[in-house]
Amino acid sequence: MLFAKNKAIIALLCLLLCLGILLAACENGQENVPDGSESTSAEQSESVGTESESDAEDDVTGQGSDTDSESESETQPAIETLAYTVTVIGSDGNPRQGAMVVILKNGEAIVTSPTLADGTLTAELEVGEYEVKLLNLLGEAYRTEGCVLTPESTALTISLCGLPTAGEEIFAYSASADDYIAYDAKRVVEGRTMVTLSADDMTYYLFVSSRGGTFKLSMDEDLPVSIGYFGSTSYVMTESIATEQDNAICVDVYDDMVFNYAFVIGIRAEDASLKECELTVEYVSERETTEHDLPWNDLMPDHELLKYTMGAGTVTNFAVDSAEIVLVYSESDGYYHVGSESGPVVLVNLNNNSKYMDALTTVCSNMRLGVYVYDEDGKLVSKDSYNELIWAYNEVADGGYYPLDDTLLDMLKTVGDYMGWYDPASPMYLFEGVALEPANAYLFACVYLQ
Repeated sequence: MLFAKNKAIIALLCLLLCLGILLAACENGQENVPDGSESTSAEQSESVGTESESDAEDDVTGQGSDTDSESESETQPAIETLAYTVTVIGSDGNPRQGAMVVILKNGEAIVTSPTLADGTLTAELEVGEYEVKLLNLLGEAYRTEGCVLTPESTALTISLCGLPTAGEEIFAYSASADDYIAYDAKRVVEGRTMVTLSADDMTYYLFVSSRGGTFKLSMDEDLPVSIGYFGSTSYVMTESIATEQDNAICVDVYDDMVFNYAFVIGIRAEDASLKECELTVEYVSERETTEHDLPWNDLMPDHELLKYTMGAGTVTNFAVDSAEIVLVYSESDGYYHVGSESGPVVLVNLNNNSKYMDALTTVCSNMRLGVYVYDEDGKLVSKDSYNELIWAYNEVADGGYYPLDDTLLDMLKTVGDYMGWYDPASPMYLFEGVALEPANAYLFACVYLQ
């Protein structure tokens, strides 16, 4: 009985031992297999499928990461540039250092910088067209037309010009107005000067040289303009006396003209759109010594001049187109009278402007009233100047008037004939549009009291 109970206890212990071994084996199996392995495997499978589909879509649409980079490179290419250069030349003809250059695109300043010692400014800019301006110019100017930079023309030279200075008022005959018109003529000097133009009229400038020689006054030969030399400030001629060639003329400055004679230069624009241009005055060469360089012989009165006092009456001009004027010389006073020896005294208008020309004293202040005297063989005998003689008579005149004597009569006839004042074919003809009586032409400078 005891043996049977022991046998049952042993069987129970064996069963418990088997259960323990079985539980230990299960626990070891769970440690070898990770939790959720089946779910992870499914997810991995799904992920692989999704990536495959995504790759396929990328292959079709071309939107993969590598393709995106290539696409961006194609839509934003590298910016192409060019080197643009601006050169500034001063009015003295030398490169201008420190000229402030502005380069603009569509009105917006892209570059603002001064030029270097060689007068240049170079900028690396995107290929395109640019406008160029200069800032802070004092007493200088430049032509603004054509101041652009383009891919076809990457270099631009801007030449500065001086500006005309104050001159004086001159009177020039206008055929359209049949009268003498006042002009404000400004002065120009050697070098380049920016001049303004008028499409419907002549624009006058004055050139006074600081040295003798031959000078060329010119403009761009391609411009639709004309230029001419029209005399002096005291008398502006109706025609040019210097032959124009390729928009240029040459004038000779004699020693006695230096600082003393103002050449009246007329410029006319043939195109209404041309408002300004550059006038260049350049020294060409020394003049060869000619008869013009011989000294002048200053004529003086050959008798004592008495102080003159005018009587009462109205100052009256002579009609230079009349053939009925008769002058009579009086031995008693040595003067010429109108109609008879007792008629009104003929007075020379020395210091007052006449209808046809400035006063003789004004002319003498601006130029020499002289003549070249030749012998029968054509050899120059003398160069006679009447300037000092006119000043001498003016000192004893009354109100700028002095009686006409033989010396003054000879002066008016000789100088007038030599200068071409009375010759309709001369550019210095005074009586445009007047039916002049040649014998009485000199009376333009005379009056009488009535």
